[in-house]
Amino acid sequence: MSHRILFLLLFVFCFTVSGQAPAPKKKAPQPRIISSEYIVQILEDGLKPYKKHDIQIDVVEDPLIVRKPLPVCHIIFVRDHSWKEKIQPKENKAMQQAPGNQPKPTVRTRKGREYADIVIIPKDSSYELKNALRFAGEEKAVSGPLETIVYKQFGLTWRRSQSPYNQYTLYLGEDDNNLYFGSANLSVLIWFRRTFSLRNGIPASTEVLADAFNTRDHEDFTSHYAIVELSKYGNKALPDLKRSVADALELDAPPYSHFLCMKIIGTPESDQLLNEYARSNDPVLLTGLFQAFADFNAIHIRQKPLFIRMVETRLAPAVAMHAGTILGFAKDLLPYFREYVAKPYRVEDYMMGVRAVFILQNPAARTPHEDAVRQIKDMLLRSGEVAGTLTVYDMNESTRVREDRLSQQDAQRIKPYTDAIVNSPYTDLSVLSALDLAMFTPAKEDGFAPSYVRRVRRAGADLLQRLPQAKVKSAFRSLLHYVKDNKEHAIVDDAYSLYVKAGRAAANPY
Repeated sequence: MSHRILFLLLFVFCFTVSGQAPAPKKKAPQPRIISSEYIVQILEDGLKPYKKHDIQIDVVEDPLIVRKPLPVCHIIFVRDHSWKEKIQPKENKAMQQAPGNQPKPTVRTRKGREYADIVIIPKDSSYELKNALRFAGEEKAVSGPLETIVYKQFGLTWRRSQSPYNQYTLYLGEDDNNLYFGSANLSVLIWFRRTFSLRNGIPASTEVLADAFNTRDHEDFTSHYAIVELSKYGNKALPDLKRSVADALELDAPPYSHFLCMKIIGTPESDQLLNEYARSNDPVLLTGLFQAFADFNAIHIRQKPLFIRMVETRLAPAVAMHAGTILGFAKDLLPYFREYVAKPYRVEDYMMGVRAVFILQNPAARTPHEDAVRQIKDMLLRSGEVAGTLTVYDMNESTRVREDRLSQQDAQRIKPYTDAIVNSPYTDLSVLSALDLAMFTPAKEDGFAPSYVRRVRRAGADLLQRLPQAKVKSAFRSLLHYVKDNKEHAIVDDAYSLYVKAGRAAANPY
């Protein structure tokens, strides 16, 4: 007998899905039996790129679940596929684990076989659903040579899937005639449940979807899928989302997906819950919460306390600034950004604060500062000062003469841009631009020579001497007093030393 005929015969025996036809008035609805060929077609169409593989007979023998051994059938769809996986190299203790010297991950191609396995059990059989859910809801190992390949759950035998996606084994629900169980990735099981209009079942609960947020599989597929599905439940999803947030924090994982789902739900109740979470002092929680708002989708004025908190904690001030501009409360952030300028815990606090205060007070102003700083950095770069480039010079010219000549040329080239900064009426931005140059610290991977970095910093120190000294000294006082990071503090200290040295040179040019 061919597999196709066996497939259809088993479907006729095991797999009927009932819907409801229009019922006469005041009469009970009559079930409509859908043909096995129609079911096969739906599965083949819906489970692409899975391919129909087989039907296998299993026997349920657990006396807590069945009164006598019960044959059931597995409808198995399978696909062979490959995916890319990043492999983190093992730590090499002989290597200096300095920035820029860590081993990089490698990418390998993995191959696996993923199953979509559906089991249908007639309701009029001896199968006890309540006992199956109560006593056999947890996965049980199978002893013997197959223990790494198969496992038991709900009294049924399931095959393990070699898949990059998390595999779920769930009771899917019921129709008028049958009970349905499945093992596959979560999207397949929910698709099956929805397609065949099953009632009840574990995926009907928000609990499974909320737990899926803490699942880490390939490209976070299951977590991203759960965001879309759970957000459809609206406020009903909030209790399980709160529980799942707590679970994520126990794993020390930022609950980004959870808060993104709350934001998509978008009800007053979900916004109130987000604002409550924003009052936390847990940096892991706040990291996940603020990341969820970085796309600026589904933001609302009700979330204003959350955006204020972004600025208060100094974790996401740029996000809050942009959201405030969109929602119309940006000027309410001014006191917080002024505090950044007065008490900068990081160099970035000061820079962000100066820019934000200026933009909020002068929303239509256009200034030359950003372009001038970029041009000065570009024009001070010489041949051979970027990794992989050649140094070009005149062999007949001494080192000192060449340096004097190039320095004069540098000063002449950058003069229009330094003048633009000095002559700008926006002196706070001018001081900021000069500090940006005086504290210039490129990333190691940029490959700039130390001589270039020193030249840019000296240009910044010279520029600071041309600006209102009261504002320059006020900026240095704030930075030197409040910046906490030792590395950043050393950079500020070096900039201040260059500034003092430039002042002495200007006072005694000879």
